[in-house]
Amino acid sequence: MEHYFVLQFVVKVKVTNFHGQTLYGNLIPDNTVIENVKLVREDVEWYLIYNNYGYVDVTRRLDLSAEHYLLAEMMPENGKKFHDAASCKIEIV
Repeated sequence: MEHYFVLQFVVKVKVTNFHGQTLYGNLIPDNTVIENVKLVREDVEWYLIYNNYGYVDVTRRLDLSAEHYLLAEMMPENGKKFHDAASCKIEIV
């Protein structure tokens, strides 16, 4: 009999825009991505996504589309605002 083990690690992501504002989140494990797509939450404004052009990107909840693969829910540092996701630095921390 074969045994399979699934190791789940918490992978933290940090996004910093050119204003120095930061977002933090945890990558969503593969086995829960489908369920998370169904459960896009109203209280989360920013998402880390894999877009239809093959890039990892940050987008607002209102701009999500069926072509986006959700990677993480992103929350602003200490509840501060996060503006303009253009030219962001994305790090695994």
